[in-house]
Amino acid sequence: MNAIEVHATSAMVIGPGQAVAAGIETLQSGGNAVDAAVATALAAGVVAPAQCGVAGFGGALITYLAAQKRVACLEFGAMSPAGVTPGWLLAAGEDAFPMGARAVMVPGTAAGLTRAVAAYGSRPLAQLVAPAVRLAREGFPASPGYVADLLAHRERIERFPHTAEWLLPDGQAPRLGSLITNEALARLLERLAAEGLDSLYRGEAAADLVAHVQASGGVLTLDDLADYTPRETEPLSLSFGAYTIHTSPLPTGGAVLAQAIKTLDGLDLARLWSEKLPYYHAVALALQSTWADQLTRLGDPTETAIALDRILSDEHTTRMRHRIEHLVHTASVLHGPEVIGLPGGTVHIAVADPEGNLAALTLTHGNPFGSGLSVPGGGTLVAGGMGYFERAPGRPNSVGPRTRPLYPACPTLVMKEECPLLLLGGIGGRKAASAVVQALLHYCALRHPVDDSLCLPRLHTDGSLTLCVDPGLPRPASDYLRAVGYLLESGEAGALFALMRDPDSGLFTGVVDPRATGLAVGI
Repeated sequence: MNAIEVHATSAMVIGPGQAVAAGIETLQSGGNAVDAAVATALAAGVVAPAQCGVAGFGGALITYLAAQKRVACLEFGAMSPAGVTPGWLLAAGEDAFPMGARAVMVPGTAAGLTRAVAAYGSRPLAQLVAPAVRLAREGFPASPGYVADLLAHRERIERFPHTAEWLLPDGQAPRLGSLITNEALARLLERLAAEGLDSLYRGEAAADLVAHVQASGGVLTLDDLADYTPRETEPLSLSFGAYTIHTSPLPTGGAVLAQAIKTLDGLDLARLWSEKLPYYHAVALALQSTWADQLTRLGDPTETAIALDRILSDEHTTRMRHRIEHLVHTASVLHGPEVIGLPGGTVHIAVADPEGNLAALTLTHGNPFGSGLSVPGGGTLVAGGMGYFERAPGRPNSVGPRTRPLYPACPTLVMKEECPLLLLGGIGGRKAASAVVQALLHYCALRHPVDDSLCLPRLHTDGSLTLCVDPGLPRPASDYLRAVGYLLESGEAGALFALMRDPDSGLFTGVVDPRATGLAVGI
């Protein structure tokens, strides 16, 4: 597999191909990295409605502010309404990834993008919305990914007539290359630009949304919307050899990244890699142990911060490391519970501007096409994401009133000697966090170039003995993993995007994983 690699001298934007132009336009008009990331995100909501949208679940932003030499983080995942009950996800008829009114959560995207511009941007929000409005009104050619998403989820979309009306005109997925327009979304974005994206949480737009959700059987209220606030936080930071890694904190997948890296740091990774079979075994064990810890001990950070400190402690990660060493030595496995995997429904955006600012932004709908419900007259989908909660009540990540679930976004910044080197992020549900972990191992510990770090075969487990392995994983490694007791499923183990800045030349390199659909454009 070969990655798409692009070089630039001044600035760069990486993201969904048809949305990247919005970021480039913003940079060329004087906007900074965060401005460009927000403009790209809004455009992505037009061209990739399965993955994100202005009323979507939300996500996380990591940004390096060059003038302040500071790393900042903004977390804005969705929140459950106050009216949900502990057994909400066990209601009759709900599947593993619920859609419909019962899946609706308080959307984080609009509030998060608004806060990002206010805190770190330099351009008026209306200017950043304009490219998305133009894209929705004038149209764009239906991409292979756009059509594939509709075909894969057609039956679920058809459950929601208002949504099917604009996504499946005449009852059919559009042909590849046909012009897609969305005048309703263009008008909604114009309205939000004039009133502020926050108007989705208050006033007429909020009232329309609540009325629609409640009429469909949901419990979202105006108070739920008004109570939502993005969280400006310190990044979750750790040392890894000569590097410092900054990633997003709970409830995002950054906690997975931090625990897995801390656990594996201290093993002789170079030796294990030279032997290959023990390396893949050690990575599988680390991901297994980490996901088992995360999914049984963590949830909304307001409730589980102490538990996170414990599983990231030197004592705990050292104990995990010693257990991994023993299991690798004895060719044994770690037994864990079966966990329901998560689908995709995510985009990742990375931007570098001429002033040295960097931004990595991961957005999601919670699952493809979110809740399935559309904003009334708006041509965009309402946040889902109830499937991120533990289905059974009484656990750290169980659903409850005004609660934020664990979700796997983990935009990441790698620095060396206080100099920013690499932005990294992924898509693919929980596979994305596992993929970022392995890319960091390849780059920071094994000293592979960035493109190789993204292309090398990977694996993923949610904590059980079932491993998803890339088709490119060497046959001896697959045979070995089966022999020690794993159940293997072939499939792409997440997809990655990287933006690197050479500290000496200042040259930017954008790398798009061959498993991903995306584009890197430099100026």
